[in-house]
Amino acid sequence: MLKLMKLELKRFKLKGYMIGFAICSIVISAFMIMMIFSPKFDDSRVVENYEMLFVMISTFIRATFMVYAGVLIANLVVSEFKDRSITVLFLYPIPRKKLLTAKLLIVVILTYFAMLLSYIIVGTIAVTVSQFTDLIPGSLTFDLIQKNAVVFTYSALAATGMSLISLFFGMRKKSTVATIVSSVILVMIVCSNNMGYSLDQIIIIPIILSLIGVSIAYLSINKIDHVDIN
Repeated sequence: MLKLMKLELKRFKLKGYMIGFAICSIVISAFMIMMIFSPKFDDSRVVENYEMLFVMISTFIRATFMVYAGVLIANLVVSEFKDRSITVLFLYPIPRKKLLTAKLLIVVILTYFAMLLSYIIVGTIAVTVSQFTDLIPGSLTFDLIQKNAVVFTYSALAATGMSLISLFFGMRKKSTVATIVSSVILVMIVCSNNMGYSLDQIIIIPIILSLIGVSIAYLSINKIDHVDIN
């Protein structure tokens, strides 16, 4: 499986995705800095405490990289069925199930670790800025950092599972656009803030959606032998 994943990674040059990752992290960092500096521009304070800071960082990163996962699924999986280039791979003595599993594992691993790395980068930048400017009320403790880091580890895992839901819409229509659009709509539904609350704060909802995403991936792998490429 590892060899197959390495071959897939060689086929798809990931430099563009790495650049995309860097841009996403920079944009989120810049946005968080703007939020921290909000008291300088008017009387309102967007980030009321460090707990809110970490929640905002978590939400923005998960939302961004769920769409990022949709792009990966569109390019690594759906596009190959759309233009039928997958038929070339099916000529090799490699089970279809194993091939699709390798592709989806790449998506899952890249998405999850992109979220974790971005959280470290954005969190470090935001905390450093806040410490130097003293614009966020309250004190920052190691326990608070540790607690939010642990919570994000599980939240990122759930978000990665949720991102697989877009596979259903992409494979159904064999459309890369449908794949990406469905991931955007999912983010808008789950991560949008309404009066200070979002659906992903209700712990059971991310868990259920994550299980649905994993189930879709599992069913897609099991049905791949019967998928009509033409």
